[in-house]
Amino acid sequence: MTANKTAAPVRISEFMDRDFKLFSLYDNLRSIPYLTDGFKPSQRKAVCGMLMRGENAPEIKVSQLTGTVSASTSYHHGEGSLSQTIIGMAQDYAGSNNMNYFVPNGQFGNRLCAEAAADRYIFTQLSPNFRKIFKKEDDFILEPQYDDGDEIEPVTYLPVLPNVLINGSRGMGTGYACHILNYNPEDLRLAIIAELQSKKWEPLVPWYRGFQGKVYRNVTNEINPNQVVFEGVLEVVNSTTIKITELPIGTYASDYKKTLLKLEDLGVIKSFDDNSVEGAFEYVVTCPRATTMLTHAELMTKFKLISRESENVTVWDEHKRIKEFNDVNELLKHFVAWRVTKYDLRRLTLVDVLTEQVRYMSEKLRFILFYLENVDLFRNKKKPELVELLEKQKFTDISKLMSLSIWSLTYDEIEKLKKEIADNEAQIESLKNDNAKDMYLRELKSLKL
Repeated sequence: MTANKTAAPVRISEFMDRDFKLFSLYDNLRSIPYLTDGFKPSQRKAVCGMLMRGENAPEIKVSQLTGTVSASTSYHHGEGSLSQTIIGMAQDYAGSNNMNYFVPNGQFGNRLCAEAAADRYIFTQLSPNFRKIFKKEDDFILEPQYDDGDEIEPVTYLPVLPNVLINGSRGMGTGYACHILNYNPEDLRLAIIAELQSKKWEPLVPWYRGFQGKVYRNVTNEINPNQVVFEGVLEVVNSTTIKITELPIGTYASDYKKTLLKLEDLGVIKSFDDNSVEGAFEYVVTCPRATTMLTHAELMTKFKLISRESENVTVWDEHKRIKEFNDVNELLKHFVAWRVTKYDLRRLTLVDVLTEQVRYMSEKLRFILFYLENVDLFRNKKKPELVELLEKQKFTDISKLMSLSIWSLTYDEIEKLKKEIADNEAQIESLKNDNAKDMYLRELKSLKL
């Protein structure tokens, strides 16, 4: 038998300074979204895994996608939580995503029942919404990340609108929490255009696609100016009948039925019929005359059709530091200032890429001319002799030039190259005279949501 070994004691101060700090950091990294792309690490990995399959790849079981993402992006946690992340990114009912980036094919949950089917029974693929917000033109400037030498998801994706506001985000970390509501992509687009033009824009108000009720800020609440009020829809049909056709965001049919049953037990209502279907609520309530005589505000309160939420605008910023904003309007301004720098990076990087293309095409053009004018010099030559010949002519891309097909060594190819060089040079000149704000404005003005 081996003797029991007791672990060496650790001072509380040592634990807090070492182990707990590491845990806190990792907890916040997983729980708090990034300002830059609005994603948490698991969401970013899910997007990366989906893109690795190909943007036009057919639908795939969520369970299979989970395995693909886990393997290709070095996901180190349980696949169950990753499946829930993928399901959450595909949901499109009111109260979920304003713009879902994955397509929901199957039971991904709805307002009648938030529970999704098992991940082995539901399918998904990349949604067209993704490329509306995350432009392909920015892919070549994404900063890669590596895990044990393997490339995984980039540090951040580059949306043209702040995704953290489009679809909102919430999370509870260590010492920090985030609760950002959803906003209208069109309102964000117009606000950013105004900000880039140094014009005033209307303060942002939360918005949920498909929601038929009211959403407004509680301006009377001086203690919490970030409080938002959600109201359902209630109509008094006659002296004994009330119809409810919308519930506050975050209230599901399964929960609301319990509310009505409780009101029935209390005698506030006599009975109710639930005619709700997926995507549309309808409760026809029979009640005493005394109930219908209440004011609209009293009825809304009595029937639990008013809810309140407070925003906590906390995110990881572009410098990988946790930043707390006073409100979403302040966050939007910060996002715009950062995003402009990435348009400038795109512009400068594209100039470098095109300049290198012009250099190579010019070299290729010169090589074809040299070949056509000196065909005899190439006959019966061994490889080392050809290399020496081209080096004397000061060619630099010798291996690429020697791999050219015989079909490309023609005068037709020469004319084609001259045109491509001229087009690229014109584009380079245009980019040099362009600026980041104008590029951003053009992209926003052409954006179809």
